[in-house]
Amino acid sequence: MPLLSHSPHLDNVKTLYIMDCRITDDTLATISAAILNLVSITWSQHIYKSLTPKGGPPPLFPCLKHIAGLLPERKLVEMARARGEHGMPLDALDVHCDPKCRA
Repeated sequence: MPLLSHSPHLDNVKTLYIMDCRITDDTLATISAAILNLVSITWSQHIYKSLTPKGGPPPLFPCLKHIAGLLPERKLVEMARARGEHGMPLDALDVHCDPKCRA
């Protein structure tokens, strides 16, 4: 992520769009550490595991309130519940499901 190598702390960024690029768990962790106040994330590929809080390191995007993008419906429900159980409820979900994405 060349942008983050030049500005590792982008506190004023509230919305992030990830389009047509491969994002790994490590890349999401880098983005989360750099953009602590992120409120909304939109992507064009299937990302859901890394947005679900788990034990261990601090959860990614603790201020996140809005998620938009392609998600399997079952994974979306799991992610929304897990974030709520960890005190980080989502205010809005804007999901674009296609038949291939129902797993």
